[in-house]
Amino acid sequence: MPSNRIIDDHIELENIGSNTHAQIDTHITAHPNGTAAGQLFFWDGAALVHAETSELFWDDTNKRLGVGTSNPLYPLELHDGSNSLTFNPAANNISAGAGSDFSLSVNSQNVFRGLDGWINTWSDSESTTYFQTGRSSGSTAFSSFQGNKYKRLAFLVNSANGHGLLVTDNTTGNASLNGYFEIRQASGLRTDFLVDYDGSVGIATTSLTKILGIGGLEARNVGMERGTASNTAGFDLTINAGGATSAATDKDGGTLLLQSGVATGDGGSEIELQTVLESQGAGTADRALATRVKVDKTGALLIGDGGVTDYAEFASDGELTLHGDARVKREVWLNVAGLTAPGAKPATLVQHGIDVAWQFANAIEVNQESITGKIKVPLDMDRSVVPMGYISWSADGVSPGDCKWQAEYVWCSENEDTTASAQETITGVDTASSTSNGMIVSEITGVDAPSSTDECLSFRITRLSADASDTISDTVELIGVFLRYTSNKLGLSI
Repeated sequence: MPSNRIIDDHIELENIGSNTHAQIDTHITAHPNGTAAGQLFFWDGAALVHAETSELFWDDTNKRLGVGTSNPLYPLELHDGSNSLTFNPAANNISAGAGSDFSLSVNSQNVFRGLDGWINTWSDSESTTYFQTGRSSGSTAFSSFQGNKYKRLAFLVNSANGHGLLVTDNTTGNASLNGYFEIRQASGLRTDFLVDYDGSVGIATTSLTKILGIGGLEARNVGMERGTASNTAGFDLTINAGGATSAATDKDGGTLLLQSGVATGDGGSEIELQTVLESQGAGTADRALATRVKVDKTGALLIGDGGVTDYAEFASDGELTLHGDARVKREVWLNVAGLTAPGAKPATLVQHGIDVAWQFANAIEVNQESITGKIKVPLDMDRSVVPMGYISWSADGVSPGDCKWQAEYVWCSENEDTTASAQETITGVDTASSTSNGMIVSEITGVDAPSSTDECLSFRITRLSADASDTISDTVELIGVFLRYTSNKLGLSI
């Protein structure tokens, strides 16, 4: 039979039929009545009281719990003033309300935070060092912050400040991007690398006018780095223009242009090619590069040492000039037939072996004999280099000794007086060969270089047989004379 009893501070009822027990608190008479649907009761330490539905609400129909709201729209919805947080297991979603700041912390340190459409993820213990990503006002971004400034990385999409990827050391504020990809240094003030919105690439510049532009603030060096494999020669670098379309008929390839910098006013610019010469001595020491080809500001092409000492110069009009050791010596030879005897005291034309020679007697001073001649200035003569005169002669060996020669000359330009006196007189002494009739070539030094307008060299050669320096007591025979000069070109340009 049913048994009802009072035990300590509660009443126990037993329903034998349903095998059900109920325990009723002795303070049940003290609990208040509910005032609204959805109210929940809680123990305040002294009595059982109900919560206000605006503070704690249970929607028994939809099985929703609201804290700070009487109209929960999700299984769990929390409100604190204007901030809200909802849990929706059906959508696997936890959501903060608009304008709310949502964060996760470990040991009081933020590791994840959402604010105004942005999400920040902290990478260390600094409160201002974090990664940020989000979307606001049509812009999506991913960025790295340090000290509330862009640090290392920022990724913006459809932003008012441009869209792209920014890598920077430190830029205050939401700095505008200059392209799809940008690297900045010097506290974000200097762009070191840029891919702009036209697909052009800039190095140390944001003002691009070329598909690949390099900043013009200072001299730059663009090139292939040295090899890293042990004891290995350098590798080739090929630069080429575009080729014609594959299988196209009779189509040219693109032209490879090498351009120097733009100049203004009377300025110019140059192009240089530098190489290292081989055979400078074995070893491991680096060899210096030097200019071997140069196109200078006059348009001349210089090949050799680039215009320093030894080089060939192709002027802009195509004329070739040789400089330094690159130049060659040439000679203009006048044999006996090219020489004439003057009207007074001439040398004598005599048979000499199978040819003829001009014979000079051992005469007294008033009868010293001479010959004369003319040489046209060669077209390829370098007029800045003094030429040398030479006299080829012999003695019969009967009375060996020294012969003294005198050369008088004058350079003559067009429209100048052809009867003018000599502009200079030069003398020289040379010793006869020990071989009878052996040929001697005597050098006449001190000849002036012709002017830029001189066309002809006139000369007279006299044996100073009466001079004490001339010790040959017999005749001497002059075989020919020649002028040796420095050539500055291969010929006259046409």
